[in-house]
Amino acid sequence: FAGTNLVAPTRREVSPSTLRGQRRSIVPGITSGGGAIAWTLPPITDPTALELARRWLMDERGPLRRALGKARPNLVIDCRAPWPMTANGQSLLLLDVQDPNGKPGLVDEVIAICKTIADKPFSQGQFYRNYLQLMHDWNQTSDSPRAVAVMLAERALAWPSVKLDRLALRQRKGDAVQPILKTVFASHPAIAEAK
Repeated sequence: FAGTNLVAPTRREVSPSTLRGQRRSIVPGITSGGGAIAWTLPPITDPTALELARRWLMDERGPLRRALGKARPNLVIDCRAPWPMTANGQSLLLLDVQDPNGKPGLVDEVIAICKTIADKPFSQGQFYRNYLQLMHDWNQTSDSPRAVAVMLAERALAWPSVKLDRLALRQRKGDAVQPILKTVFASHPAIAEAK
């Protein structure tokens, strides 16, 4: 096409609002205890910091496993952020936790731990292990010019307000990640609990 007279569509920014109080739903008939806990994400300007926080929360050596591992050795943690995927991460941080032993109280324990996690200052190298995992995944998925083009296209659609960079992601220190988690865990979650 040499030219077009079509008007570009305007983007409508919709931000999820934080809950005014905790919302809890009980899902009966699930034998393994646990549930899904979701918090509203604040405006995200650094998707790499959010990804490091997500990986750290479900890490084998992360804060949830350290706090709950002895009492719940078979604990299963999955963290998704942003969930569902929306432009610029205007969505939720979802923690899906399960204890196959069925010991009650897991959801409340996780919420309490999350609140204490965000209140403690983070060390500068706290996320280095998660950064190495992220770089490993990045290197595996960007090993050809085509793969880099696909990755850049995905980033452009998912994070339109963030500058695209084809270079490897740089390490983020604790002070880049803590404000995200502090804001998230200070808000009220929505909970779907298995009973």
